[in-house]
Amino acid sequence: MARPAVLGVLGVSVLLGGLVGGCVLDPWAVRPTRAQIGPQMRSINVPGAQPISGSVQSTAAGEPEPTAARPSERSAAASIDLQFTTRFGHQLYVGAEGEAGKASADDADIGGAYAIVGIERASKVGSVGAELATGWRGLRIPNDHTINRFLLEPRVRGQIWIAEQWSLGGTVGAGFGNSTEWMAGVFLGLHSNAF
Repeated sequence: MARPAVLGVLGVSVLLGGLVGGCVLDPWAVRPTRAQIGPQMRSINVPGAQPISGSVQSTAAGEPEPTAARPSERSAAASIDLQFTTRFGHQLYVGAEGEAGKASADDADIGGAYAIVGIERASKVGSVGAELATGWRGLRIPNDHTINRFLLEPRVRGQIWIAEQWSLGGTVGAGFGNSTEWMAGVFLGLHSNAF
């Protein structure tokens, strides 16, 4: 029970630190900073190196059959995503993102840390953009092992302004070179200054 509380306090601290740091380090609002948080869904491939649950069977001779390895399995995952970005120039932004959640395959935990590079076109209504997320994603299967993977994920995103420094938006993406992995999410954005 203490673990979610610690993660919550850490997340809020990082959010506030990122926004305050963006405002304090950039008093002339040349490089606006934003934080976006929201739920997202993923379809992921779980590699087939782990055994199928309950796969030890007995043969007619009474010897245990070798553990069968399952093929790659597609699984759904739900997570909370937190992204911080800073804009450079008129259209380029860079930042970092983290996610934590659960995957349906074997009740696994999913987590990731990514670097973000993107471009966007902003207007008085909102913005649309394209970004590339790259970094680490881990899948921890209880009482088994952890699967660490490199992620390279192109995405598109859009947001609308709902207040002077608040936005509401959505993002979709797919694993690069892998047509079966995808993600979609919604987010609430808090900006260091009004656009």
